[in-house]
Amino acid sequence: MPVAEIMTRKLITVSPELSIAEIQPMFTQFHLHHLLVVEEENCSASSRTATCCVT
Repeated sequence: MPVAEIMTRKLITVSPELSIAEIQPMFTQFHLHHLLVVEEENCSASSRTATCCVT
């Protein structure tokens, strides 16, 4: 099975300036397990998991 069949084409990204409290609702709203944190200035990215946001 090609990856394209199971992965999303619409990426949801967040800025590193956002707080955990600001991004936590996105996990539920969009049924996510990871969010891509993107810094546009230098095109670097990292992933944040739902577990890192549990309080």
